[in-house]
Amino acid sequence: MENALVSEVNIIAREYSPSRTNKTKWRAFRKPAMSPPTYKIDYQPTNGDDMIALIFQKQLNIIDGYLFSQLYKRLMLKRNENLFKSFLNFWNLINPNKMPGISRKVYISLYEIIYLEILNASTEEISAKSMAVTDMKIDFGDSECLGLADFYDGLFECLDTFTRSCLSVEYVRLMKTIHGSLIKSQWFSQIHLTGKLHYREGIKPQYSHWMIQYLKPEEIPYQALNIPSMFKAPFGNIKVSERLLKGNLYRREKSSDILSKKIDMLINSKEKRSLRSSCKPRTSGYISFGSSGLRQKKRRSSSMETDHLDIVSPLSIAIKKSRRNSCLLEEIIEGRKNYFRRVSSHSQLND
Repeated sequence: MENALVSEVNIIAREYSPSRTNKTKWRAFRKPAMSPPTYKIDYQPTNGDDMIALIFQKQLNIIDGYLFSQLYKRLMLKRNENLFKSFLNFWNLINPNKMPGISRKVYISLYEIIYLEILNASTEEISAKSMAVTDMKIDFGDSECLGLADFYDGLFECLDTFTRSCLSVEYVRLMKTIHGSLIKSQWFSQIHLTGKLHYREGIKPQYSHWMIQYLKPEEIPYQALNIPSMFKAPFGNIKVSERLLKGNLYRREKSSDILSKKIDMLINSKEKRSLRSSCKPRTSGYISFGSSGLRQKKRRSSSMETDHLDIVSPLSIAIKKSRRNSCLLEEIIEGRKNYFRRVSSHSQLND
Protein backbone atom coordinates (compact mmCIF):
# COMPACT_ATOMS: atom_id res chain seq x y z
CA MET A 1 0.00 0.00 0.00
CA GLU A 2 2.91 2.37 0.66
CA ASN A 3 4.03 1.98 -2.96
CA ALA A 4 0.53 2.93 -4.13
CA LEU A 5 0.57 6.02 -1.91
CA VAL A 6 4.00 6.99 -3.24
CA SER A 7 2.62 6.69 -6.79
CA GLU A 8 -0.26 9.00 -5.84
CA VAL A 9 2.22 11.55 -4.48
CA ASN A 10 4.13 11.45 -7.77
CA ILE A 11 0.89 12.10 -9.70
CA ILE A 12 -0.04 15.03 -7.45
CA ALA A 13 3.44 16.49 -7.91
CA ARG A 14 3.00 16.74 -11.69
CA GLU A 15 2.94 20.31 -12.96
CA TYR A 16 -0.44 20.17 -14.66
CA SER A 17 -2.44 23.16 -15.86
CA PRO A 18 -4.58 25.08 -13.32
CA SER A 19 -7.53 22.83 -14.23
CA ARG A 20 -5.89 19.98 -12.29
CA THR A 21 -3.86 21.52 -9.47
CA ASN A 22 -6.50 22.47 -6.89
CA LYS A 23 -6.06 19.94 -4.05
CA THR A 24 -7.30 22.03 -1.13
CA LYS A 25 -9.51 19.29 0.37
CA TRP A 26 -6.60 16.85 0.62
CA ARG A 27 -3.80 19.25 1.50
CA ALA A 28 -2.69 19.52 5.14
CA PHE A 29 -0.84 22.83 4.78
CA ARG A 30 0.86 25.15 2.31
CA LYS A 31 3.88 27.31 3.08
CA PRO A 32 6.25 29.45 1.02
CA ALA A 33 9.67 28.02 0.22
CA MET A 34 12.50 30.12 1.68
CA SER A 35 14.97 28.44 -0.65
CA PRO A 36 14.54 25.79 -3.34
CA PRO A 37 14.77 22.34 -1.68
CA THR A 38 17.15 19.68 -2.84
CA TYR A 39 14.37 17.27 -3.76
CA LYS A 40 10.99 18.00 -5.30
CA ILE A 41 9.33 15.38 -3.05
CA ASP A 42 10.31 14.65 0.54
CA TYR A 43 8.82 12.41 3.22
CA GLN A 44 8.90 13.18 6.93
CA PRO A 45 7.39 11.40 9.93
CA THR A 46 4.83 13.15 12.12
CA ASN A 47 4.37 13.02 15.86
CA GLY A 48 2.03 10.04 15.51
CA ASP A 49 2.19 6.99 13.27
CA ASP A 50 1.40 9.01 10.16
CA MET A 51 3.75 10.23 7.44
CA ILE A 52 3.67 13.49 5.53
CA ALA A 53 4.68 14.11 1.93
CA LEU A 54 6.23 17.50 1.11
CA ILE A 55 5.86 18.59 -2.54
CA PHE A 56 7.68 21.61 -3.90
CA GLN A 57 5.72 23.62 -6.51
CA LYS A 58 8.38 25.34 -8.58
CA GLN A 59 6.04 27.68 -10.46
CA LEU A 60 4.50 29.07 -7.25
CA ASN A 61 7.64 28.65 -5.11
CA ILE A 62 5.64 26.96 -2.34
CA ILE A 63 5.65 23.66 -0.45
CA ASP A 64 2.46 21.61 -0.03
CA GLY A 65 2.09 18.99 2.71
CA TYR A 66 -0.14 15.88 2.36
CA LEU A 67 -0.76 13.36 5.13
CA PHE A 68 -0.68 9.70 4.17
CA SER A 69 -4.00 9.15 5.94
CA GLN A 70 -5.68 11.66 3.60
CA LEU A 71 -3.90 10.25 0.58
CA TYR A 72 -5.21 6.80 1.52
CA LYS A 73 -8.81 8.09 1.46
CA ARG A 74 -8.12 9.68 -1.90
CA LEU A 75 -6.72 6.41 -3.22
CA MET A 76 -9.80 4.46 -2.08
CA LEU A 77 -12.02 7.04 -3.75
CA LYS A 78 -10.04 6.68 -6.95
CA ARG A 79 -10.54 2.91 -6.88
CA ASN A 80 -14.28 3.15 -6.28
CA GLU A 81 -16.14 0.59 -8.40
CA ASN A 82 -18.99 2.86 -9.51
CA LEU A 83 -16.60 5.64 -10.45
CA PHE A 84 -14.34 3.35 -12.45
CA LYS A 85 -17.26 1.74 -14.31
CA SER A 86 -18.62 5.15 -15.28
CA PHE A 87 -15.14 5.99 -16.53
CA LEU A 88 -15.06 2.76 -18.57
CA ASN A 89 -18.26 3.81 -20.33
CA PHE A 90 -16.63 7.14 -21.14
CA TRP A 91 -13.47 5.40 -22.37
CA ASN A 92 -15.48 3.16 -24.70
CA LEU A 93 -17.19 6.27 -26.04
CA ILE A 94 -13.96 7.97 -27.11
CA ASN A 95 -12.24 4.69 -28.07
CA PRO A 96 -14.91 2.77 -30.03
CA ASN A 97 -12.43 0.44 -31.79
CA LYS A 98 -11.02 -0.89 -28.48
CA MET A 99 -7.49 0.18 -29.36
CA PRO A 100 -4.71 0.15 -26.73
CA GLY A 101 -4.85 3.95 -26.43
CA ILE A 102 -5.85 7.29 -27.92
CA SER A 103 -3.77 9.72 -29.96
CA ARG A 104 -2.51 13.18 -29.05
CA LYS A 105 -4.95 14.81 -31.46
CA VAL A 106 -7.95 13.12 -29.85
CA TYR A 107 -6.66 14.00 -26.37
CA ILE A 108 -6.24 17.72 -27.12
CA SER A 109 -9.57 17.99 -28.90
CA LEU A 110 -11.35 16.15 -26.07
CA TYR A 111 -9.97 18.22 -23.19
CA GLU A 112 -10.40 21.43 -25.13
CA ILE A 113 -14.15 20.90 -25.32
CA ILE A 114 -14.27 19.66 -21.70
CA TYR A 115 -12.46 22.73 -20.34
CA LEU A 116 -14.25 25.20 -22.58
CA GLU A 117 -17.88 24.04 -22.83
CA ILE A 118 -18.46 21.59 -19.98
CA LEU A 119 -16.36 22.78 -17.02
CA ASN A 120 -15.87 26.43 -18.06
CA ALA A 121 -12.26 26.27 -16.89
CA SER A 122 -10.77 28.61 -19.48
CA THR A 123 -10.01 32.25 -18.67
CA GLU A 124 -8.82 35.28 -20.57
CA GLU A 125 -5.21 34.61 -19.58
CA ILE A 126 -5.19 30.88 -20.29
CA SER A 127 -7.18 29.32 -23.12
CA ALA A 128 -8.67 25.85 -23.05
CA LYS A 129 -6.42 24.65 -25.85
CA SER A 130 -3.22 25.78 -24.11
CA MET A 131 -4.26 23.94 -20.94
CA ALA A 132 -5.04 20.83 -22.96
CA VAL A 133 -1.63 20.98 -24.66
CA THR A 134 0.14 21.40 -21.29
CA ASP A 135 -1.65 18.40 -19.80
CA MET A 136 -1.03 16.36 -22.94
CA LYS A 137 2.74 16.85 -22.76
CA ILE A 138 2.78 15.59 -19.17
CA ASP A 139 0.49 12.59 -19.70
CA PHE A 140 1.99 11.40 -22.99
CA GLY A 141 5.65 12.17 -22.42
CA ASP A 142 7.56 10.71 -25.38
CA SER A 143 4.79 8.29 -26.34
CA GLU A 144 2.31 8.75 -29.17
CA CYS A 145 -0.38 6.60 -27.55
CA LEU A 146 -2.03 7.06 -24.13
CA GLY A 147 -3.47 3.94 -22.50
CA LEU A 148 -6.44 3.49 -20.22
CA ALA A 149 -4.55 3.56 -16.90
CA ASP A 150 -2.63 6.79 -17.63
CA PHE A 151 -5.72 8.45 -19.06
CA TYR A 152 -7.68 7.61 -15.90
CA ASP A 153 -4.99 9.16 -13.70
CA GLY A 154 -5.17 12.44 -15.60
CA LEU A 155 -8.98 12.52 -15.77
CA PHE A 156 -9.28 11.82 -12.04
CA GLU A 157 -7.12 14.86 -11.31
CA CYS A 158 -9.57 16.90 -13.36
CA LEU A 159 -12.55 15.45 -11.48
CA ASP A 160 -10.78 16.01 -8.16
CA THR A 161 -10.29 19.69 -8.97
CA PHE A 162 -13.92 20.42 -9.94
CA THR A 163 -15.60 18.58 -7.04
CA ARG A 164 -16.03 20.11 -3.61
CA SER A 165 -16.65 17.08 -1.40
CA CYS A 166 -14.85 13.78 -0.97
CA LEU A 167 -17.94 11.68 -1.76
CA SER A 168 -17.82 9.21 -4.60
CA VAL A 169 -21.39 10.13 -5.59
CA GLU A 170 -20.30 13.63 -6.61
CA TYR A 171 -17.40 12.27 -8.66
CA VAL A 172 -19.70 9.82 -10.46
CA ARG A 173 -22.24 12.58 -11.13
CA LEU A 174 -19.58 14.82 -12.68
CA MET A 175 -18.27 11.91 -14.77
CA LYS A 176 -21.74 11.21 -16.13
CA THR A 177 -22.28 14.92 -16.80
CA ILE A 178 -19.14 15.04 -18.94
CA HIS A 179 -20.25 11.87 -20.72
CA GLY A 180 -23.72 13.15 -21.51
CA SER A 181 -22.55 16.62 -22.54
CA LEU A 182 -19.98 15.13 -24.91
CA ILE A 183 -22.64 13.04 -26.64
CA LYS A 184 -24.85 16.08 -27.20
CA SER A 185 -22.01 18.21 -28.55
CA GLN A 186 -20.67 18.34 -32.11
CA TRP A 187 -17.34 16.85 -31.07
CA PHE A 188 -17.83 13.50 -32.83
CA SER A 189 -18.38 15.20 -36.18
CA GLN A 190 -15.13 17.17 -35.81
CA ILE A 191 -12.75 14.37 -34.84
CA HIS A 192 -11.75 11.06 -36.44
CA LEU A 193 -11.79 8.45 -33.66
CA THR A 194 -10.99 5.40 -35.82
CA GLY A 195 -7.56 6.57 -36.99
CA LYS A 196 -4.62 4.23 -36.36
CA LEU A 197 -1.63 6.40 -37.23
CA HIS A 198 -0.65 6.62 -33.56
CA TYR A 199 -0.87 2.85 -33.12
CA ARG A 200 2.26 0.74 -33.52
CA GLU A 201 2.37 -3.02 -33.72
CA GLY A 202 3.27 -4.70 -30.47
CA ILE A 203 1.60 -2.14 -28.20
CA LYS A 204 -0.70 -3.83 -25.70
CA PRO A 205 -3.32 -2.32 -23.37
CA GLN A 206 -1.93 -1.47 -19.95
CA TYR A 207 -4.00 -1.64 -16.78
CA SER A 208 -3.28 -1.11 -13.11
CA HIS A 209 -3.47 -4.23 -10.98
CA TRP A 210 -6.57 -3.04 -9.10
CA MET A 211 -8.48 -2.52 -12.38
CA ILE A 212 -8.43 -6.21 -13.30
CA GLN A 213 -11.23 -7.13 -10.89
CA TYR A 214 -13.56 -4.61 -12.58
CA LEU A 215 -12.56 -5.55 -16.12
CA LYS A 216 -13.54 -9.22 -15.74
CA PRO A 217 -16.94 -10.19 -17.18
CA GLU A 218 -19.69 -10.43 -14.61
CA GLU A 219 -20.70 -13.96 -13.62
CA ILE A 220 -24.39 -14.74 -14.02
CA PRO A 221 -25.84 -15.72 -10.60
CA TYR A 222 -27.23 -19.19 -10.10
CA GLN A 223 -30.95 -19.04 -10.85
CA ALA A 224 -32.58 -21.74 -8.73
CA LEU A 225 -36.07 -20.78 -9.87
CA ASN A 226 -35.35 -21.76 -13.47
CA ILE A 227 -34.46 -25.34 -12.54
CA PRO A 228 -37.11 -28.02 -13.29
CA SER A 229 -38.99 -29.27 -10.24
CA MET A 230 -37.64 -32.78 -10.77
CA PHE A 231 -34.10 -31.57 -10.03
CA LYS A 232 -35.15 -29.48 -7.02
CA ALA A 233 -36.39 -32.55 -5.12
CA PRO A 234 -33.89 -34.78 -3.28
CA PHE A 235 -32.54 -37.65 -5.29
CA GLY A 236 -34.21 -40.28 -3.09
CA ASN A 237 -37.68 -38.85 -3.71
CA ILE A 238 -37.53 -39.12 -7.50
CA LYS A 239 -40.04 -41.72 -8.74
CA VAL A 240 -38.73 -44.13 -11.33
CA SER A 241 -40.89 -46.45 -13.42
CA GLU A 242 -40.91 -50.07 -12.21
CA ARG A 243 -40.55 -51.24 -15.78
CA LEU A 244 -37.21 -49.45 -15.99
CA LEU A 245 -36.08 -50.92 -12.68
CA LYS A 246 -37.04 -54.53 -13.57
CA GLY A 247 -35.98 -54.42 -17.18
CA ASN A 248 -32.86 -56.29 -18.24
CA LEU A 249 -30.02 -54.06 -19.17
CA TYR A 250 -28.25 -55.19 -22.30
CA ARG A 251 -25.90 -53.68 -24.75
CA ARG A 252 -27.15 -53.30 -28.28
CA GLU A 253 -24.58 -54.28 -30.84
CA LYS A 254 -23.82 -52.00 -33.72
CA SER A 255 -24.63 -53.07 -37.26
CA SER A 256 -20.94 -52.86 -38.13
CA ASP A 257 -20.11 -55.36 -35.35
CA ILE A 258 -22.80 -57.77 -36.54
CA LEU A 259 -21.55 -57.56 -40.12
CA SER A 260 -17.97 -58.21 -39.06
CA LYS A 261 -19.09 -61.32 -37.15
CA LYS A 262 -20.97 -62.63 -40.18
CA ILE A 263 -17.92 -62.11 -42.36
CA ASP A 264 -15.72 -63.98 -39.85
CA MET A 265 -18.18 -66.88 -39.79
CA LEU A 266 -18.20 -67.01 -43.59
CA ILE A 267 -14.42 -67.03 -43.78
CA ASN A 268 -14.18 -69.78 -41.14
CA SER A 269 -16.76 -71.92 -42.95
CA LYS A 270 -14.87 -71.64 -46.24
CA GLU A 271 -11.63 -72.57 -44.51
CA LYS A 272 -13.27 -75.65 -42.99
CA ARG A 273 -14.68 -76.77 -46.36
CA SER A 274 -11.35 -76.32 -48.04
CA LEU A 275 -9.73 -78.31 -45.24
CA ARG A 276 -12.24 -81.16 -45.63
CA SER A 277 -11.80 -81.31 -49.39
CA SER A 278 -8.04 -81.48 -49.00
CA CYS A 279 -8.34 -84.39 -46.54
CA LYS A 280 -10.52 -86.58 -48.83
CA PRO A 281 -8.86 -89.41 -50.81
CA ARG A 282 -7.94 -88.88 -54.41
CA THR A 283 -9.63 -92.06 -55.69
CA SER A 284 -12.48 -91.71 -58.15
CA GLY A 285 -14.88 -93.58 -55.86
CA TYR A 286 -15.28 -95.54 -52.66
CA ILE A 287 -16.88 -98.84 -51.64
CA SER A 288 -20.00 -98.98 -49.46
CA PHE A 289 -21.97 -101.85 -48.03
CA GLY A 290 -25.77 -101.78 -48.38
CA SER A 291 -28.82 -104.06 -48.41
CA SER A 292 -28.31 -105.02 -52.05
CA GLY A 293 -24.76 -106.05 -51.46
CA LEU A 294 -21.46 -104.64 -52.48
CA ARG A 295 -21.66 -101.66 -54.77
CA GLN A 296 -19.41 -98.85 -55.79
CA LYS A 297 -20.43 -95.17 -55.78
CA LYS A 298 -18.80 -92.55 -57.83
CA ARG A 299 -17.56 -89.39 -56.18
CA ARG A 300 -19.30 -86.17 -57.12
CA SER A 301 -17.35 -83.85 -59.34
CA SER A 302 -16.24 -80.50 -57.95
CA SER A 303 -18.28 -78.68 -60.60
CA MET A 304 -21.51 -79.98 -59.06
CA GLU A 305 -20.67 -78.69 -55.60
CA THR A 306 -21.97 -75.18 -54.89
CA ASP A 307 -21.50 -72.87 -51.99
CA HIS A 308 -23.88 -73.22 -49.08
CA LEU A 309 -24.97 -69.59 -49.27
CA ASP A 310 -25.67 -69.92 -53.00
CA ILE A 311 -28.09 -72.71 -52.25
CA VAL A 312 -30.00 -71.33 -49.25
CA SER A 313 -30.06 -67.64 -50.19
CA PRO A 314 -33.37 -66.27 -51.58
CA LEU A 315 -31.40 -64.26 -54.11
CA SER A 316 -29.44 -67.27 -55.36
CA ILE A 317 -29.61 -68.11 -59.07
CA ALA A 318 -28.37 -71.67 -58.57
CA ILE A 319 -30.94 -74.41 -59.21
CA LYS A 320 -31.68 -76.40 -56.07
CA LYS A 321 -32.03 -80.19 -56.12
CA SER A 322 -35.47 -80.03 -54.56
CA ARG A 323 -36.73 -77.59 -57.21
CA ARG A 324 -38.74 -79.02 -60.13
CA ASN A 325 -40.20 -77.52 -63.30
CA SER A 326 -43.55 -76.01 -62.48
CA CYS A 327 -46.52 -76.93 -64.81
CA LEU A 328 -49.29 -75.79 -62.53
CA LEU A 329 -51.12 -73.73 -65.16
CA GLU A 330 -51.12 -76.58 -67.68
CA GLU A 331 -52.42 -79.01 -65.06
CA ILE A 332 -55.31 -76.68 -64.17
CA ILE A 333 -56.30 -76.26 -67.83
CA GLU A 334 -56.13 -80.00 -68.46
CA GLY A 335 -58.20 -80.68 -65.35
CA ARG A 336 -60.92 -78.30 -66.44
CA LYS A 337 -61.07 -79.89 -69.91
CA ASN A 338 -61.54 -83.30 -68.37
CA TYR A 339 -64.26 -81.94 -66.10
CA PHE A 340 -66.22 -80.42 -68.98
CA ARG A 341 -65.85 -83.65 -70.98
CA ARG A 342 -67.35 -85.70 -68.18
CA VAL A 343 -70.19 -83.24 -67.71
CA SER A 344 -71.01 -83.19 -71.43
CA SER A 345 -70.90 -86.98 -71.73
CA HIS A 346 -73.17 -87.38 -68.71
CA SER A 347 -75.73 -84.95 -70.18
CA GLN A 348 -75.77 -86.85 -73.51
CA LEU A 349 -76.49 -90.13 -71.72
CA ASN A 350 -79.45 -88.61 -69.90
CA ASP A 351 -80.96 -87.41 -73.16
